[in-house]
Parts: sequence; structure tokens; C-alpha cells
Amino acid sequence: MTWVDLDTQQPFPLSIRQTPADLPGQQTRTDVYAQDTLNTLSQLPHAMREQVLAVVGDAYYAKKKFVDPVVDEGQLPFVGKLRRDASLKHLYPGPKTGRRGRPKKYDGKVSLSDFSRWDVLPWTDVCTAYTTVVYAVGLKRVVRVVALLWPGKSGMTLELLFSTDPTMGAGTIVKLYRARFAMEFPFRDGKQFAGLGDCQSRQAQALHFHWNMALHSVSVARASQLMNQRAGPLVFSMEDEKRRAYNEFFADRILSLLPGDLTCEKFAPQIADLLLLGVKAA
Repeated sequence: MTWVDLDTQQPFPLSIRQTPADLPGQQTRTDVYAQDTLNTLSQLPHAMREQVLAVVGDAYYAKKKFVDPVVDEGQLPFVGKLRRDASLKHLYPGPKTGRRGRPKKYDGKVSLSDFSRWDVLPWTDVCTAYTTVVYAVGLKRVVRVVALLWPGKSGMTLELLFSTDPTMGAGTIVKLYRARFAMEFPFRDGKQFAGLGDCQSRQAQALHFHWNMALHSVSVARASQLMNQRAGPLVFSMEDEKRRAYNEFFADRILSLLPGDLTCEKFAPQIADLLLLGVKAA
């Protein structure tokens, strides 16, 4: 599970755990993923937990067995992606008929080739965007859906995003779902610079510790660059952070050989540029 800051688009892994090979009883992998998500959320500091806008997942997690625990127990909306053949129903907006029986709730099945009953979104010129509030049959709940039609060589390609919070804006849904892809970068940096795939232990506890510490080191490096960033958006580079740390170590080593109690901290303003020697993103 990864925390992604929407303002800086920087990802910070919170927890990594291997999926159990054998599951007891009728438990499925989806149940395990839902429980892991709830456990991670419950361990967040209160101030951090208050900043979580939603739990975001790809189409695999758009299942009732995952969405219900996250929304009902986790008290957070879920943002995800639906299948292009998802079963959706329009909500009935009209008045009650006054007749006997259950009031009418739905007004026909949603056609994903006819968007005449959807609201057009004018904020994008790259694709055609629509949004509406519907009932998702598979999730058994009312959701806000955003349909993105992308032009391609063989015609229009449909992308169907949704949020379990019907009041969430369409732009927010798209922004949250797009931010999900940032979680791939810590794994790349972890493999290249933090030995993420180098643990040779066969014990689950040792593997979990190694993976989490490897990704934690990447997060610490990312946080360090955020704290020391100059003007403009952060272009994170694990290689640059390693270079800067080595420069600081080397400068400290030189100062330790000189008379007096000299350290980089005492000369921080004077050697600030020296510590960035060889750093590409500087």
C-alpha cells in the first residue's frame, strides 16, 4: 500500500507484504488484500489518517468483497476502474407514483455507447469525458462514474472510472486514479538502489522486514529531497540522493582530519553547493 501526495505527486510506500500461498477456509486473496488495507489504515497516525482522501485501486479491486470493507469499515471512499461491460443502472429521478408496491428506484440500464443522459465535462481536450451517478449492480451501491473516450486508430477506447462517493467531483476522481501510477517508482528505485530483490531468506517475517526497510529507505531519501528542494516541482532521483549523501560523508571525513571540531553542519551555508557536486537534478 502506498501513500501518494496529490500536490507533489510523490509516492511513499506504507506497507508491503507477501500474499499467503495457502488461505484458510473460504478466504480469498481479495479478503486478504482488504484486511491488509484496513490494518495499514488503522496504524496510520491520526494527523496522517485525516489527510487520506480515498483508497485507490485498479480494476482488480473493483469487487464488492474489497470495496465494502474499505468503505464501511475504513470509512473512506474507494476510487477505481470498472470493466467496459459493467452492469450499471440509471437512477430514477422522477416523483413517486403513489401506487402500491415498492417505489421505482432505477430508470433502465446504462448504455455505454449512448451518453445522452450523461453530463459532458468541458475540462479536457485530449479525450471526450462524461459523468453521471448510477447504481453499480456488481458493487450493489450508488457510485459516480466518469467515462473517458480516447481516440485511437481503431476507434474510440472507453475508460470507466468510478468513486463510491457520489458527491466527489469527476476531476478529483480522474486525478486520484492517475496518481495511482506513481506507486511504481518506489519499486523501481528500490530494486536499483536499495536491494529490494536481494533478500535470500525464506522466512516470511524476514522477507517482510527486508522489503519494508528497502522501500522505507527510498521514502526517506524522497522526503529528504522534498525538504531540501529548490524552486519548482521535485524531480526525484535516488542516484542523486546517494551522490549527495556521499558528498556529505566525504566532506565530513575531510573536516574530521583538520584541527578543531569541524563538521558539515557548522559549515552548511558555505558547502551547500559542494554537497550537490555531481547531482544531475540540481
